[in-house]
Amino acid sequence: MKLSQVVALAVAAACLASCGPTRNQYEVVVTALEGSSRARNAVYANCLKKERTTAWKKEASVFMNVSEAKAPAVFCQRALDGLVKRRITFADVSAVYAGDLTPNIVKVLQGR
Repeated sequence: MKLSQVVALAVAAACLASCGPTRNQYEVVVTALEGSSRARNAVYANCLKKERTTAWKKEASVFMNVSEAKAPAVFCQRALDGLVKRRITFADVSAVYAGDLTPNIVKVLQGR
């Protein structure tokens, strides 16, 4: 299995787990994403494939100040960039899995 597939699966597995990733899983995924454009492309493509409701697109478009049509792509790109640049921290990811947003996540997703 290629590294990009491993990273994509790791991210997908973490996203499906109700408790979220461990700190080590977070570090492994972010380190792999930092060093591999193919891994980033695979994760971005996987993110774009996710089914999103019309309500999600409408809310996300307002939140991120983009059109509804662009909301999924902008969300995926900003979230991925936030991870790769380590602007989205392990604490931020843990908060999201607990059902909370952090001010940091808001800034990243708004492109600030």
